[in-house]
Amino acid sequence: MRRVEALVQRLRAQGGRFTLCRASVGSLEEYVEQNAEGVALTKCVLPAAAAARALPDLDAMGITSAELFADLGGTATLATMRAVLQADLL
Repeated sequence: MRRVEALVQRLRAQGGRFTLCRASVGSLEEYVEQNAEGVALTKCVLPAAAAARALPDLDAMGITSAELFADLGGTATLATMRAVLQADLL
């Protein structure tokens, strides 16, 4: 039961920024290919080199690992990324 509660807390923290698909398909992309007409999803993959520019913008909008994953792991990831950015290691 605790695992379900943790999942629910994470989903709430993500604020609808991600989609949960309960259909019996391998991925959300597969579901869209089978059921949608036209463009249903757009997937954006940014290179790691773009992190130094993108992360502060996301942070300003409240989109951080600490917000998306409201546990110690999310907070630790946020602290690590901020330290890396401040040290200009990216």
